[in-house]
Amino acid sequence: MRKPQKPKGAPIVKHEDQCHSLQLTPATHKCHSPCANTVRVGPLPHRTTDALLHCVLTSYQTSHLTHLTLRSCESVTDSPITLLASLYPLSLTTIDLYGCENLTDLSLLALANCPNLTSLDLFFVTELSDAGLQALARGCQLLTTLNLTGCDAITIDPSTLFPLLPPPSDSDTDSSSCG
Repeated sequence: MRKPQKPKGAPIVKHEDQCHSLQLTPATHKCHSPCANTVRVGPLPHRTTDALLHCVLTSYQTSHLTHLTLRSCESVTDSPITLLASLYPLSLTTIDLYGCENLTDLSLLALANCPNLTSLDLFFVTELSDAGLQALARGCQLLTTLNLTGCDAITIDPSTLFPLLPPPSDSDTDSSSCG
């Protein structure tokens, strides 16, 4: 007897207890977690909503979530990022919010409660400001990689706020990109 097939493009939620990973991907494009304790969502820019992320984050039963990737999830707002930071404040080390253009300084305020964060990609998250970056710096002093490319409202040199970030080199043409 054949298993019924999901319709093309329908999201798949896959939870593997043995490696503590969760993957949410379109049926036609499977992402593989590079390491355990990872949640990777996308690229589902038109399907990934705050409600879906709230459901995924609250049903993922582990206190050891270390990585989250939300690439190009354009409709996601600050609400699930705030939830993420409240559920997993001590275990999160890597967050990729590349192209999540509806996030604001509220997300940075929430992520400031994740003191073990070492890598944060905010590529073209354009609603961020210097105030949000300063709030993030108060709580995330372990950041070694921070991508602020396209965050044009941020004018502060991030290496002055985060002691482990390398200073921009003379060859950098975009001083807002670090790491």
